[in-house]
Amino acid sequence: MASSTTTQTAVTDGSLYLAGFSQVDIPHVALILAINGNIGKLAHVKYISESEEWQYEYKTQNIANSLSLTSLHLIHDASKPGAAPIPSKVLDDFCKTIEVPSASETSQSQCGVWMGQVLHGLVDKGIIAAPASGVDALLSDFVTWAKENRKFATRSKYPNIRA
Repeated sequence: MASSTTTQTAVTDGSLYLAGFSQVDIPHVALILAINGNIGKLAHVKYISESEEWQYEYKTQNIANSLSLTSLHLIHDASKPGAAPIPSKVLDDFCKTIEVPSASETSQSQCGVWMGQVLHGLVDKGIIAAPASGVDALLSDFVTWAKENRKFATRSKYPNIRA
């Protein structure tokens, strides 16, 4: 399933994507709720070295012209019949309920562990449909695919999108 072939050229407004950001070792994994083709809402955890703790962050994120956003994998298509956009507040409020990694966990992979908990919870709450392969397999495949997309880490390229 890991493929670097772009199947879409822009995000679908109101849809939810797994997002991969270029890092030294493994991609940083987050969620982006697309507002339009240029911006979305980013939900992720980040390690703050000064305070030695993980923090949840929900903020506006450039999609177009982002230097580090390389990969977007569609996990909820708001344009499909019967589907609806996920309200930003619903996503933010839900993500706030997922415990961030403990301060002793400093590995970059902890963002992916947290994301797995978020995705399992979104499926359990019926906010998104369960991936056919399962959440854990989807995340594993996504990280492998996102690693292949480092060439998209430039402001001159739109992130690689996989539906």
